[in-house]
Amino acid sequence: MVTGNFAPSPFEDGDDSQDFAPVQATRTGTWPVGFSDDFDQPNGEYQYGDDNEDDYGFYDSEIPEDHAQQLEADPPMPAPPDDPEYEMRRARMHLIGVISEDRDTDWANEATWEDQNGYANYKTQVNSLLQQERSFLAGTQSDQSPTNFLQHVLEKAVAFYPPQHRLHKAKFLLQLITQLDPAQLSPRWGPKPLHAAAAFDIKLLGEDRLVKDDKTSSPDLTLYMCNLMKEKAAEEICEVNNTTENQNILHLAILHDLKGVEELILKAAKPAFRKQRTSLMPDGKRKLDDLNTPLHDALDFTTFLLPEPACQIPRPALANNRANSSPAQGGRRPSLVPRTSTNTPPALPTTSLAVQKAPNQQQPVASNQARSRGNATTPLQSVHTARKSGSGVCQVCRAAHEARLAAEQRRRKIINLLIKRDKDVLSMHNSAGLSPYLFLLAAQQKHVNAQQSQEEPPPANKETPPSTPGTKQTQSIPLQKGAHSGVTADGRVPARSTGPQLSDAAREEKEKEARFITLEEEEAIKKLKLKQEVQKRADIIASDRTDGVSPTIDGRSGARNPGAAKASVKNSTPKPASHFAKDLVLTDIGSYDILPKLRGFSFELGGYKKACDCLFRDQNAKGASPFDGELDRQRRFSLEGNQRVKSSTPQNFDFLIFEPTMASVVLSLEYTLEDIKTMPSSEEERVDMWRQDEENLKAVFSWLKEDKKVETILNLTVKDNPHHYCSDDTVEECLKGLDVMYLNWNKPDMCVHKDTLPATLVEISLHWTGLNSVLWSWSGTEGLRTLTKLQKVFLYIQRGAELPKKQDAKFEAFKKRVEAWTNPDAVQLPLAKTAAGGKPAAPAKPVPGKRLIIIKCEDDRRFGGGSKGGGLNSKNIPTHSWFQTASEFSGQFLSAYRDMVYKESAGRRYHIKVALLDDGVDPTYDHNGTNLHHTGWPSVDSGEPEQGARSFYVSTNQHGSKMAWLIRQVCPFVTIYVAKLDVKSGESVRQRTFSLEQATKAIEWATAQKVDVISMSWSAREITGKTGNEREVRALENAIEAAATENILMFAAACDVKQSASTDKWIPCDHQRVFSIGATDLDFDVKKYVDMSKKVDYLFPGEYILNKLEDAEVGNSGATALATGLAALVMSCMRIDGRATPRENRMRWMSNIMSKTFNSAMNGKVVHIKDVLRLDAGQGSQTLGTKFASQEP
Repeated sequence: MVTGNFAPSPFEDGDDSQDFAPVQATRTGTWPVGFSDDFDQPNGEYQYGDDNEDDYGFYDSEIPEDHAQQLEADPPMPAPPDDPEYEMRRARMHLIGVISEDRDTDWANEATWEDQNGYANYKTQVNSLLQQERSFLAGTQSDQSPTNFLQHVLEKAVAFYPPQHRLHKAKFLLQLITQLDPAQLSPRWGPKPLHAAAAFDIKLLGEDRLVKDDKTSSPDLTLYMCNLMKEKAAEEICEVNNTTENQNILHLAILHDLKGVEELILKAAKPAFRKQRTSLMPDGKRKLDDLNTPLHDALDFTTFLLPEPACQIPRPALANNRANSSPAQGGRRPSLVPRTSTNTPPALPTTSLAVQKAPNQQQPVASNQARSRGNATTPLQSVHTARKSGSGVCQVCRAAHEARLAAEQRRRKIINLLIKRDKDVLSMHNSAGLSPYLFLLAAQQKHVNAQQSQEEPPPANKETPPSTPGTKQTQSIPLQKGAHSGVTADGRVPARSTGPQLSDAAREEKEKEARFITLEEEEAIKKLKLKQEVQKRADIIASDRTDGVSPTIDGRSGARNPGAAKASVKNSTPKPASHFAKDLVLTDIGSYDILPKLRGFSFELGGYKKACDCLFRDQNAKGASPFDGELDRQRRFSLEGNQRVKSSTPQNFDFLIFEPTMASVVLSLEYTLEDIKTMPSSEEERVDMWRQDEENLKAVFSWLKEDKKVETILNLTVKDNPHHYCSDDTVEECLKGLDVMYLNWNKPDMCVHKDTLPATLVEISLHWTGLNSVLWSWSGTEGLRTLTKLQKVFLYIQRGAELPKKQDAKFEAFKKRVEAWTNPDAVQLPLAKTAAGGKPAAPAKPVPGKRLIIIKCEDDRRFGGGSKGGGLNSKNIPTHSWFQTASEFSGQFLSAYRDMVYKESAGRRYHIKVALLDDGVDPTYDHNGTNLHHTGWPSVDSGEPEQGARSFYVSTNQHGSKMAWLIRQVCPFVTIYVAKLDVKSGESVRQRTFSLEQATKAIEWATAQKVDVISMSWSAREITGKTGNEREVRALENAIEAAATENILMFAAACDVKQSASTDKWIPCDHQRVFSIGATDLDFDVKKYVDMSKKVDYLFPGEYILNKLEDAEVGNSGATALATGLAALVMSCMRIDGRATPRENRMRWMSNIMSKTFNSAMNGKVVHIKDVLRLDAGQGSQTLGTKFASQEP
């Protein structure tokens, strides 16, 4: 209920409006009833000029009857007490009300504000209000205190009246406030002034209803506030708003395309460019633009999509030349060549990093006119000139063309400024792991793929109505049977029947009355007529090119008459077709030009690591990847140590799938110590062997380029054979056709020239033996100077017999010569000329510019190194009978079904997918690569060029290689998914330690790959207490449960009695969803280290299953690999026999097979296969399939 009396109106200008407003008594004073301090609320909004409101605004003509009766019934309240807060708010409302009603001031003319009549009065009132406000706010210490007057104006400026002067009135008050009290720019509480100004601009831009003469359609209050704040603006731009988005001013200005973005970028402090905003879905999931920087937002692909004109737009230069030419000078009307549509750019590769090439954006060119070189008009002038000269461009298309030109220019300027202010932002990733370059590339690729999926070829033998270039394609609908479309099968208009001549409109009406015409038919007819008009206009233009031959009505040429030709053109040009804005197609305005430039900037950030950050996605990011199949491709490839380049390398590693752009490739021709010991003693044999090494290296590069489609390698390292370096021809042949940015080929005194090395090099490592002639060659005009993109040279000095001081002096002289000339790519050098008399002229003086950086390094290489070679030897050691039986059956199984499995393109469906969680698998270990899957975990290593040891196809100590080989020996039709665990230490094959967190992620990865079996030849002990691993063990158990839910069989090595106490818990072998495997000896007796008091499900051979003497004892690890191979063999027999493996209770089914079929229940858990694994004549594996299927639960 509203009670109280009337307070005097704050207006004192003698206006005839309501002099009194109802008030309500509150805890802090009296307030006008129905008027809220919050202008965003319905009752708090100024409703100027609207007398139909039911609230008690300042302009209500009467009080509603029920409220009036209540006011009469209530006793009058005493006058409000002296309330400073009320008086302050009342003074604010009064001043805002006066300014809102001021229609005499020329608000739009900001330059004359101080000269206008009411300026002094306004200044006095603002000053008085500020003094009153200071006295009140001085005693407040709470963040709940009222905002200062500057904040108040920024919040309420949207409600200023009239709308077209809201921006000007807000600016007027703000400049008065900051002039009289600069401290208002730094409030202690409340919204930040700059963010409040941005909110004002954004709200005005988002309004749907704007007055026709509204000048605030491009509000710039944010920039105006920055100018008022002066040096404070730089830090204020960095501050984020108080919402969950965490956006700073640059984010807001770029996202909403506020006016003055360029100036805001120039004013901002450096932290503003690295601030990452938050972008979440309603369910809390991260969006693709989460953690975007301002540069990410500036590269939002949606801002590159604008309507493309449907009319033909002439080239600017041609329009200019056409306007300036005359018939007397031979000027002719240029013919317009149809444009090549830029709507469908060339298809992008599926890789996450593709070398972008701008499409061939061909423009209309006059067939009889040369291209203009230097006197072209501006785009805007050219459009108007073309319009005046009768080019036939409608206003909608002209406006779209101008908007595209302006948007493209502005977008480029914003991006260039952001990169110029802080280039390092190019290497920052958002939550999806995307750098600014990849953020644009991903959206562009998605757009192109969507376009390609929508494009369908037209039906055969059916005509499609023609459409205007650049407009939306409409699907043609066949006419009803017997209906006449007015168009023949070849698209021509049939001849009209003889009879009374009717107007076109009358004829159309008559035809409509004679037959039923659908809307689709009408649309087709309209488009046909439009096509005819365009053709007619083209014929007229072509007739003007006949040098004055006047065309007759029927198209035949008449007598030469220049005047007649000119008159014909002037009077016959039809009115241009008019298009609707909604029909224009959105096309790209220039992202294809920007992407290559961003890619080029990545090599100026300071090295290989930052270039990788810019060009490759961070796969550790939490967000999902927008690139299909990214995790299936390798971006780093390393062959070192026992994996050095050999003739079998392409075959062993052919299972890998590479990115077209590789981050790093490391190849080695160096010999291990073991190889050096077995090297031939004959010099001739050694030379033949080394020459073969060069051929092997050529074959690997050819394999990379031709078979694996590698186009670019960011960092290429080749470790040459120190006994016999590759020839210059070999280097040239290997690098031919590759784009390499960072090269380190340790061949001494390499030939350096753009014809022998990639012209894309930005950094190169050169190895120098001390010959001064080599340094002169490198510093000459045909040396490093020909590599125009080169930025840095690392020169490695091999110390020899010459004194180090002399070598250093030669290096310093070389460095001075190189730094004396500039990079030709940055500044064009003048060429030296021959002086008179045949004497050579003085060398051309270099132009100051970007110089090469020369860094001296010591070449401390050593021969060989690396690990011991892997594989098998021929030493005569015993072989376990179980393993011999399994190997013989595996060979028979492979021979019997090889053709059936591999003759089909989908032969891999017979393969069992086994995930091996170990220290990696070496593909060269007895041809393991033939059974490896191209996807491994972790998918990408982290960082430096030579991180080969972390690749899943590099085994730390060959333990995983041996386990993979054992699995292959039991089941030939298996595909192994390798998950590499970083081994921290290892005393023997049976003792290794690694992170349980890694193991958890590896199991999760294997589950996502939908493998059939997971093999874990290890177990870890749970440790309790403060320094324990209970949290990691719980996470690992959860991953195991998730895998078991997907019916994945899991095998793990049983715990070792030497390392276990009776109360210890081991994971994963003790888990009920995992088979725990122990080892037996040659006689099938349990090994002493197997703790049978713990959970042990089955026993398999654990010794003499590898053919190396030092690997005679492999223990529970080897037994687990054999158990995994046997389970895979069982499932493979089922599939080849055409039987499906159980989808549910698969673990129980396999347990029945182990216990009953292989009779482990009667043999103390020892699994015997001798009497079971056999192929029956004529039936093959059918008998086995029946046995295995019978054990289904």
